Amino acid sequence: MSKAILVATVDSPCARGAAASATALAAILKGRIEALSIVDPVDFGGSAAGAAPELAERQARRAHDQAHAAVDRVAEDARAAGVPVETSVVEGQVRAVLDDRARVGDVDLVAAGTHGRTGLDRYLLGSVATHLVRTSPVPVLVVHGAVDSLPTYETVVVPTDGSRHAARAADLGAEIAAASGGTVHALHAADGRPSDPVVDVLDRATAAGADAIETVRDGRPIRVIESYVDETDADLVVMGTHGRTGLDRRLVGSVTERAVRVLDAPVLSGYGGEGD
Repeated sequence: MSKAILVATVDSPCARGAAASATALAAILKGRIEALSIVDPVDFGGSAAGAAPELAERQARRAHDQAHAAVDRVAEDARAAGVPVETSVVEGQVRAVLDDRARVGDVDLVAAGTHGRTGLDRYLLGSVATHLVRTSPVPVLVVHGAVDSLPTYETVVVPTDGSRHAARAADLGAEIAAASGGTVHALHAADGRPSDPVVDVLDRATAAGADAIETVRDGRPIRVIESYVDETDADLVVMGTHGRTGLDRRLVGSVTERAVRVLDAPVLSGYGGEGD
Protein backbone atom coordinates (compact mmCIF):
# COMPACT_ATOMS: atom_id res chain seq x y z
CA MET A 1 0.00 0.00 0.00
CA SER A 2 1.36 3.42 -0.93
CA LYS A 3 2.20 5.61 2.05
CA ALA A 4 2.47 9.38 2.42
CA ILE A 5 5.29 9.96 4.91
CA LEU A 6 5.86 13.32 6.59
CA VAL A 7 9.52 13.80 7.55
CA ALA A 8 10.05 16.45 10.23
CA THR A 9 13.59 17.60 9.65
CA VAL A 10 16.30 20.01 10.73
CA ASP A 11 20.00 20.15 9.94
CA SER A 12 21.33 17.44 12.29
CA PRO A 13 22.62 13.83 12.03
CA CYS A 14 19.54 12.47 13.80
CA ALA A 15 17.21 14.26 11.42
CA ARG A 16 19.17 12.97 8.45
CA GLY A 17 18.96 9.46 9.90
CA ALA A 18 15.20 9.76 10.23
CA ALA A 19 14.92 11.04 6.67
CA ALA A 20 17.02 8.18 5.30
CA SER A 21 14.97 5.60 7.21
CA ALA A 22 11.74 7.18 6.01
CA THR A 23 13.01 7.27 2.44
CA ALA A 24 13.86 3.58 2.56
CA LEU A 25 10.41 2.83 3.94
CA ALA A 26 8.74 4.91 1.24
CA ALA A 27 10.74 3.10 -1.44
CA ILE A 28 9.68 -0.30 -0.09
CA LEU A 29 6.02 0.69 0.24
CA LYS A 30 5.96 2.64 -3.05
CA GLY A 31 5.12 5.76 -1.11
CA ARG A 32 6.08 9.41 -1.18
CA ILE A 33 7.88 11.82 1.13
CA GLU A 34 7.03 15.31 2.30
CA ALA A 35 10.04 16.95 3.92
CA LEU A 36 8.88 19.58 6.42
CA SER A 37 11.02 22.00 8.40
CA ILE A 38 9.39 24.25 10.98
CA VAL A 39 10.78 27.65 11.93
CA ASP A 40 9.53 28.82 15.32
CA PRO A 41 9.56 32.64 15.54
CA VAL A 42 10.18 32.43 19.28
CA ASP A 43 13.66 31.10 18.57
CA PHE A 44 14.75 34.27 16.78
CA GLY A 45 12.95 36.79 18.98
CA GLY A 46 9.87 37.02 16.79
CA SER A 47 7.62 37.33 19.82
CA ALA A 48 10.07 38.69 22.36
CA ALA A 49 9.24 42.13 23.70
CA GLY A 50 12.00 44.60 22.93
CA ALA A 51 13.88 42.33 20.53
CA ALA A 52 16.10 44.31 18.18
CA PRO A 53 14.40 44.23 14.77
CA GLU A 54 17.66 43.95 12.84
CA LEU A 55 18.88 41.05 14.97
CA ALA A 56 15.56 39.26 14.76
CA GLU A 57 15.54 39.69 11.00
CA ARG A 58 19.03 38.24 10.63
CA GLN A 59 18.16 35.30 12.88
CA ALA A 60 14.94 34.68 10.99
CA ARG A 61 16.74 34.74 7.65
CA ARG A 62 19.36 32.31 8.93
CA ALA A 63 16.69 30.01 10.39
CA HIS A 64 14.81 29.93 7.09
CA ASP A 65 18.00 29.32 5.12
CA GLN A 66 18.87 26.37 7.37
CA ALA A 67 15.32 25.01 7.10
CA HIS A 68 15.37 25.17 3.31
CA ALA A 69 18.79 23.51 3.21
CA ALA A 70 17.48 20.70 5.44
CA VAL A 71 14.44 19.92 3.28
CA ASP A 72 16.46 20.23 0.09
CA ARG A 73 18.89 17.61 1.40
CA VAL A 74 16.01 15.22 2.14
CA ALA A 75 14.57 15.83 -1.32
CA GLU A 76 17.89 15.15 -3.02
CA ASP A 77 18.30 11.82 -1.22
CA ALA A 78 14.69 10.82 -1.86
CA ARG A 79 14.97 11.50 -5.58
CA ALA A 80 18.19 9.49 -5.69
CA ALA A 81 16.23 6.56 -4.24
CA GLY A 82 13.43 7.00 -6.78
CA VAL A 83 10.94 8.26 -4.19
CA PRO A 84 8.55 11.11 -5.06
CA VAL A 85 9.12 14.06 -2.73
CA GLU A 86 7.77 17.48 -1.87
CA THR A 87 9.27 20.07 0.46
CA SER A 88 7.84 22.76 2.69
CA VAL A 89 9.09 25.25 5.25
CA VAL A 90 6.56 26.84 7.58
CA GLU A 91 6.62 29.09 10.62
CA GLY A 92 4.89 28.06 13.80
CA GLN A 93 5.16 26.28 17.11
CA VAL A 94 6.70 22.90 16.37
CA ARG A 95 4.36 20.63 18.32
CA ALA A 96 1.27 22.48 17.12
CA VAL A 97 2.27 22.28 13.46
CA LEU A 98 3.05 18.57 13.65
CA ASP A 99 -0.11 17.84 15.63
CA ASP A 100 -2.17 19.59 12.97
CA ARG A 101 -0.44 17.73 10.13
CA ALA A 102 -0.84 14.36 11.83
CA ARG A 103 -4.56 14.97 12.27
CA VAL A 104 -5.47 16.60 8.98
CA GLY A 105 -5.58 13.24 7.20
CA ASP A 106 -3.13 13.74 4.32
CA VAL A 107 -0.24 11.77 5.81
CA ASP A 108 -0.07 8.10 6.79
CA LEU A 109 3.07 8.26 8.91
CA VAL A 110 5.34 10.83 10.58
CA ALA A 111 9.11 10.37 10.89
CA ALA A 112 11.47 12.21 13.24
CA GLY A 113 14.81 11.80 14.99
CA THR A 114 15.13 11.59 18.75
CA HIS A 115 17.83 14.17 19.43
CA GLY A 116 19.06 17.25 17.68
CA ARG A 117 22.04 19.33 18.66
CA THR A 118 20.88 22.37 20.63
CA GLY A 119 18.00 24.82 20.80
CA LEU A 120 15.29 24.16 18.24
CA ASP A 121 17.04 21.03 16.96
CA ARG A 122 16.96 19.42 20.38
CA TYR A 123 13.38 20.52 20.97
CA LEU A 124 12.12 19.22 17.65
CA LEU A 125 13.94 15.93 17.69
CA GLY A 126 13.68 15.07 21.37
CA SER A 127 10.61 16.05 23.33
CA VAL A 128 8.53 16.47 20.18
CA ALA A 129 9.31 12.96 18.98
CA THR A 130 8.14 11.61 22.34
CA HIS A 131 5.06 13.82 22.19
CA LEU A 132 4.21 12.44 18.75
CA VAL A 133 4.55 8.86 19.96
CA ARG A 134 2.09 9.61 22.76
CA THR A 135 -0.49 11.57 20.79
CA SER A 136 -0.27 11.06 17.03
CA PRO A 137 -3.27 9.36 15.38
CA VAL A 138 -0.95 8.08 12.64
CA PRO A 139 2.12 5.85 13.12
CA VAL A 140 5.36 7.55 14.13
CA LEU A 141 8.82 6.43 13.02
CA VAL A 142 11.54 7.49 15.48
CA VAL A 143 15.20 7.10 14.59
CA HIS A 144 18.41 7.48 16.63
CA GLY A 145 21.37 9.12 14.94
CA ALA A 146 22.67 9.02 11.40
CA VAL A 147 22.52 5.90 9.22
CA ASP A 148 25.32 4.62 7.00
CA SER A 149 23.01 3.28 4.29
CA LEU A 150 19.32 2.93 3.58
CA PRO A 151 17.75 0.27 5.85
CA THR A 152 16.47 -2.90 4.21
CA TYR A 153 13.78 -3.61 6.82
CA GLU A 154 14.34 -7.34 6.46
CA THR A 155 14.25 -8.05 10.21
CA VAL A 156 11.08 -6.56 11.67
CA VAL A 157 10.56 -7.16 15.39
CA VAL A 158 6.96 -6.87 16.63
CA PRO A 159 6.65 -6.98 20.43
CA THR A 160 3.09 -7.73 21.46
CA ASP A 161 0.87 -7.87 24.53
CA GLY A 162 -2.28 -8.88 22.66
CA SER A 163 -3.87 -5.42 22.79
CA ARG A 164 -5.64 -3.66 19.94
CA HIS A 165 -2.71 -1.28 19.68
CA ALA A 166 -0.29 -4.18 19.40
CA ALA A 167 -2.52 -5.69 16.70
CA ARG A 168 -2.31 -2.44 14.72
CA ALA A 169 1.46 -2.57 15.09
CA ALA A 170 1.47 -6.19 13.92
CA ASP A 171 -0.40 -5.20 10.76
CA LEU A 172 2.14 -2.45 10.07
CA GLY A 173 5.07 -4.75 10.69
CA ALA A 174 3.60 -7.47 8.50
CA GLU A 175 2.96 -5.00 5.66
CA ILE A 176 6.56 -3.76 5.77
CA ALA A 177 8.10 -7.25 6.01
CA ALA A 178 5.95 -8.51 3.14
CA ALA A 179 6.99 -5.57 0.96
CA SER A 180 10.69 -5.92 1.80
CA GLY A 181 10.79 -9.71 1.54
CA GLY A 182 11.75 -9.79 5.21
CA THR A 183 10.61 -11.64 8.31
CA VAL A 184 8.31 -10.65 11.16
CA HIS A 185 9.71 -11.59 14.56
CA ALA A 186 6.72 -11.89 16.91
CA LEU A 187 8.03 -11.24 20.42
CA HIS A 188 6.17 -11.61 23.71
CA ALA A 189 7.55 -10.89 27.16
CA ALA A 190 5.42 -13.41 29.02
CA ASP A 191 6.39 -12.32 32.55
CA GLY A 192 4.29 -15.24 33.84
CA ARG A 193 1.36 -14.50 31.50
CA PRO A 194 0.00 -16.58 28.59
CA SER A 195 1.85 -16.42 25.25
CA ASP A 196 -1.26 -16.36 23.04
CA PRO A 197 -0.52 -12.85 21.66
CA VAL A 198 2.26 -14.14 19.40
CA VAL A 199 -0.22 -16.37 17.59
CA ASP A 200 -2.20 -13.32 16.46
CA VAL A 201 0.97 -11.67 15.12
CA LEU A 202 1.89 -14.83 13.22
CA ASP A 203 -1.61 -15.00 11.71
CA ARG A 204 -1.45 -11.37 10.62
CA ALA A 205 1.97 -11.84 9.07
CA THR A 206 0.78 -14.91 7.16
CA ALA A 207 -2.28 -13.02 5.90
CA ALA A 208 -0.01 -10.24 4.63
CA GLY A 209 2.27 -12.70 2.85
CA ALA A 210 5.25 -12.24 5.16
CA ASP A 211 7.44 -14.89 6.76
CA ALA A 212 7.23 -14.96 10.55
CA ILE A 213 8.82 -16.57 13.57
CA GLU A 214 7.84 -16.43 17.23
CA THR A 215 9.77 -15.91 20.44
CA VAL A 216 8.36 -15.95 23.98
CA ARG A 217 10.59 -15.05 26.91
CA ASP A 218 10.10 -14.35 30.58
CA GLY A 219 11.23 -11.00 31.90
CA ARG A 220 10.47 -7.32 31.99
CA PRO A 221 9.16 -6.25 28.57
CA ILE A 222 11.74 -3.55 27.87
CA ARG A 223 14.62 -5.84 28.88
CA VAL A 224 13.32 -8.64 26.69
CA ILE A 225 12.91 -6.27 23.75
CA GLU A 226 16.36 -4.69 24.17
CA SER A 227 18.03 -8.08 24.34
CA TYR A 228 16.17 -9.50 21.35
CA VAL A 229 16.75 -6.43 19.17
CA ASP A 230 20.48 -6.65 19.88
CA GLU A 231 20.59 -10.40 19.19
CA THR A 232 18.80 -10.16 15.88
CA ASP A 233 20.36 -6.86 14.75
CA ALA A 234 16.83 -5.73 14.00
CA ASP A 235 16.19 -3.27 11.19
CA LEU A 236 12.93 -2.04 12.70
CA VAL A 237 10.85 -2.45 15.86
CA VAL A 238 7.10 -1.96 15.47
CA MET A 239 5.10 -1.39 18.67
CA GLY A 240 1.70 -0.27 19.89
CA THR A 241 1.54 2.98 21.85
CA HIS A 242 -0.89 1.76 24.51
CA GLY A 243 -1.77 -1.53 26.16
CA ARG A 244 -5.18 -2.92 27.00
CA THR A 245 -6.63 -1.18 30.10
CA GLY A 246 -5.56 0.15 33.48
CA LEU A 247 -2.02 -0.88 34.41
CA ASP A 248 -1.50 -2.56 31.01
CA ARG A 249 -2.25 0.71 29.22
CA ARG A 250 0.30 2.58 31.33
CA LEU A 251 2.83 -0.26 31.12
CA VAL A 252 2.87 -0.74 27.38
CA GLY A 253 2.78 3.00 26.73
CA SER A 254 5.80 3.46 28.93
CA VAL A 255 7.58 0.49 27.34
CA THR A 256 7.16 2.05 23.90
CA GLU A 257 8.47 5.39 25.10
CA ARG A 258 11.41 3.65 26.76
CA ALA A 259 12.09 1.73 23.55
CA VAL A 260 12.10 4.97 21.57
CA ARG A 261 14.76 6.35 23.91
CA VAL A 262 17.08 3.37 24.28
CA LEU A 263 16.92 1.12 21.22
CA ASP A 264 19.46 1.57 18.46
CA ALA A 265 16.99 0.29 15.86
CA PRO A 266 14.31 2.60 14.47
CA VAL A 267 11.00 2.29 16.32
CA LEU A 268 7.66 2.57 14.52
CA SER A 269 4.76 3.11 16.90
CA GLY A 270 1.18 2.42 15.91
CA TYR A 271 -1.92 3.74 17.69
CA GLY A 272 -4.99 1.50 17.65
CA GLY A 273 -7.62 4.16 18.34
CA GLU A 274 -9.86 4.96 21.30
CA GLY A 275 -11.77 2.42 23.33
CA ASP A 276 -10.88 -1.02 24.66
